[in-house]
This record gives sequence, C-alpha cells and structure tokens, in this order.
Amino acid sequence: MNDKNMFSRQLRQLTLVILFLLGTHTHSSDHVDGKISIQHPVADITDLYTFVSPTKKNHLVLILNSYPFVPSKGHFSEKLTYSFLLSEVNFQGKGVTTSVMAKSRILQIDCTAINPHAGRDYPISCQFPSGDKVTTRNNQSIIDSKKGISLFAGKRADPFLFDSNWFSTLVFDYKIPEADASNNLTYLNVLSIVIEIDIDKQLPALSGKLVGSAGQISDKSYPERIIDRVGRPEISNAHLVTTKGEEDLRERYNQQSTFALNPFEAQGFKQRLTSNMRYYDNLDSQIDWPEKWKTLFSNLLLLDILITDTAKPFNQSGYLSLEKAVLRQQPTSHSGGRTPNENVINIMMSHLINQNFGLPVVSGIPSKSLPLAEFPYLAEPNSGILNRLLSYFAPKATAKMALTERKKQ
Repeated sequence: MNDKNMFSRQLRQLTLVILFLLGTHTHSSDHVDGKISIQHPVADITDLYTFVSPTKKNHLVLILNSYPFVPSKGHFSEKLTYSFLLSEVNFQGKGVTTSVMAKSRILQIDCTAINPHAGRDYPISCQFPSGDKVTTRNNQSIIDSKKGISLFAGKRADPFLFDSNWFSTLVFDYKIPEADASNNLTYLNVLSIVIEIDIDKQLPALSGKLVGSAGQISDKSYPERIIDRVGRPEISNAHLVTTKGEEDLRERYNQQSTFALNPFEAQGFKQRLTSNMRYYDNLDSQIDWPEKWKTLFSNLLLLDILITDTAKPFNQSGYLSLEKAVLRQQPTSHSGGRTPNENVINIMMSHLINQNFGLPVVSGIPSKSLPLAEFPYLAEPNSGILNRLLSYFAPKATAKMALTERKKQ
C-alpha cells in the first residue's frame, strides 16, 4: 500500500473515531453504570449471556463479559472474583401477583486470575459446585470432556448491539427516535469468561429445569463485597433511570445480593422500576400497560436474572420470551435466556412501550446469529489503529455521560 492510500485509510478511520465520540451520549447495556464502574472499569460487568447449547444436548452456555472498551494491555484482575450464580426458579402467583422466585439453593461458579502481571499467558481458574476445578490460560480454551466442562477466558469482540444516540434519545428525551442503525461497539473489546457445562455431570439438580442465572464481580479479599452484578440487560441503565431530583439507585442496586435483596431496599427499587415503566409506556402517546400490569412486570424484573428453560431446544432469539409468555398465560417452545448478537434493545423497548401490540420499536440494528457456531461462541478481538483509538477515547467520552439524569417534563 502506497503512502497516499495509507494516509486515506487512516483518515477514514480517524473520522469514524470522531463520529463515534460525537455520537456517544450514554452508556450501554450494563457498561459504565455508576461512579464505581467509572473509577474501576476492570470490575465493571458489561453483559451476561445464558443459553442452551445449539449443538450439545443438555449443555448450558454461560458468558460473563467485563471491562468495557478494554485496551490492548488490559487483563483480568487478581484482586477480583468473577462469578456465575445459578438456581432453579419458578413463577409464583397469578395475574398481577406473579413473581419469579428461586426454588433451590444457589450454585456458584467462581473464577479467578493468577498473577496476570507476569505475562500474557497467565492462568484463569474456575471452581465449580461439584468441587471440580478447571484452569485455562489467557486467550485460550480448554475442553475437559470427562468433567463436562469447556472454559475460555480472554479478550473478545464486544457482541452487544447498541446505537448510543438512538438509545439516549429514547431513554432521556421523551420521544422515540428514527432508526439510525449505528452500532457504536463494533470496533471495541471486552474480557470474556465463557463456560459450556454438561448439566447432568456438573449441575444435576438443574437438569430439565427452569434456571435463573446472574453474574457478579466481588472483592477477592472480601467475598461479601459485591462490586457489580448483572442479570437482564439494561436493568441499571434503562429501568433504573434517575429523573432529576431523584436519588441514583444504581450503585446500591449493583451491590445487592441478586437472590437475596435487602428488603428495606427492594421497595425503592420496585418503585423506580414501575416509574420508568410509566415513562416508556407513555412514549407512543398510548397507555398499553394498566397500572396493575406495570406492577406485575416490575415484580418479574425485581429478581434480576436471565431465565433459561433447559428442557427446551436452543433458539437464537429468546430474550424475555419466557416472561412474556407468563404475562399472557401462554405456553412457549423457547428456551429463553439471551444469546450474543441478539438485539435485546429492540425486544425490550417494543415490549415496554407497546407490549408488542403496536409497531416494533427498533434502533435499526438487526439481530445476528451467534458470532461463532461453536465454543467459545464469541468473535476474535478487534485490533488495529481504530480499536486502539476507540479504546482510549471511549471511556473518556462515556464517563461524562454515565451519570446522566432525565429532566422533568
């Protein structure tokens, strides 16, 4: 490539960086959801994905992504514990009293990095409820068929589909914007822990059950100190949006134990969830959610977990399908959960704004199939000058907007 073509290519890339920065008006999914995540991005969870294996019977796939916009030298922290929490769950009550409850004891998978400062080839180990321990190396996979465990840990392309301008306008500006179809995370990376697990061998109590899953990052020295957690996407950055004059609840919410919310805090979280449901319901100038139904859906959201039916086959797009079926008292053939590259923003906003009875509310970014058809299911990390520039500037741009409040109308 001659100097002129090289210069033109770099100029185009720099232009994309500028456009990204100008268009970054908010945070995404669970990326950058409070002061703590701004100060300690290595402990910031971006997303959780849980789905039944598309190729292996009775296998469950768990993905925990963290460290948004991770730079080229970014790594897992030896001071943190990265955990998956699992429990059998069921839906309790009828009509407006319906809620989702944990039915069994909480099973926990804890992963830790060992001396990541020693070099790029450092080990990451995961301890399973069965007592088994599996260790891989950074950016490598290990498949232990005897134990029924596959493990990957390392850097991957961020699979979340997100248009920041579109989302920001919808969440903060009292209107539904025109579709834009700009995915602002295209060139960025995250740190990923991917586990595919044989349920019969490792989690027999959950075989064929409805499984609730959550992810959390905690202080390794003080395990009871939860720094961040996630279940469903956008609970903190969309459902708990702060209107000017209100207290920002996100950090208190993130530090709760997922399956054991502080009862003194839970009511405040539920009120905020319901209040934001009213906001979204009003965006199309039509009330689709009677107050009792808003309360019902807030009950379902309060336990912040992904719900996966391990008795059902894999489906590419199942986010919220189980919750919606319960709301409408309908059977479902979906396994639920959430897959990478699924446009959960479109699914969620269409449901919140019109209960899926009106026109779809879409950002314009289409859902895609899994980045990879087989383990570890996530695409190779981005590289090159554009990735390096975005990884440097994106945190600075989003940090200023991470504490955005909705103005009173």
